[in-house]
Amino acid sequence: MRLPSAMTEKSSHLPALESRSNPEASCDSSAHRAAHLMEPSMEDRGTPKPPRLIRAAEVYDRAALSRASIWRRVREGSFPKPVTLGYNRIAWVESDIDAWIEAQRDNPPAPPRKADDGVAAS
Repeated sequence: MRLPSAMTEKSSHLPALESRSNPEASCDSSAHRAAHLMEPSMEDRGTPKPPRLIRAAEVYDRAALSRASIWRRVREGSFPKPVTLGYNRIAWVESDIDAWIEAQRDNPPAPPRKADDGVAAS
């Protein structure tokens, strides 16, 4: 079977695709590569980075709390609420969790109260 000539010829858009997959393919000189490295980041250009979402398992690890403790604090309003991603999928905004961790570092929880020694005798 013979392929049509359009399929055997190299398309003009292929070099552009190759340069995206291999950034050095479009850079002819080290000066050109250095210019790419010195381009301002998204934050430097005034464009904020999109928020990063982290899944529940990572939140439990980073907060060093159990699943039940996290959800109790979410209900109480003392822990950031998750974002619903879809049916049965949730995640937290990473910056919210980082801010909560910093707040815990700045204001450590009060020590647990001791049981009341004044037990009523009968």
